[in-house]
Amino acid sequence: MPLARRLLPERSRRRQAHIQRGGSAVRDVYLATMISLATAAFGVVAALAWNAFITELVKQVLGAEGGLIGLLIYAVVVTILAVVVITWLGRLAERSGSKPAI
Repeated sequence: MPLARRLLPERSRRRQAHIQRGGSAVRDVYLATMISLATAAFGVVAALAWNAFITELVKQVLGAEGGLIGLLIYAVVVTILAVVVITWLGRLAERSGSKPAI
C-alpha cells in the first residue's frame, strides 16, 4: 500500500477524489470560456477587416466628395449585414438546440 494511502484517513481520500472530479467540471467551463473569448477576439478582427474594406469601397464608388452620403451608405450596409448574420446564427442555434457556453 502506498505511503500516502496509509497516512491519509478515509475521509480525506474521499474529499480528494471529490475535488479531482470537480476539477474536470472547472476545466470544462474554463475551456468553454477560452473558446468563447477566442471566438469573440477573432470576430472583432474580422469586423475590423470588413470595416476597412467597406470604407474603401464606398470611397472608390462615391469619390472623396462622398462624405456624409458615404457614411450613410456604409452604416446601412453594415446594419443589413449585421441583421442578416445575427438572424442566421439565431436560427442555427434554435435548430441545434444549443445553449450559450457562458
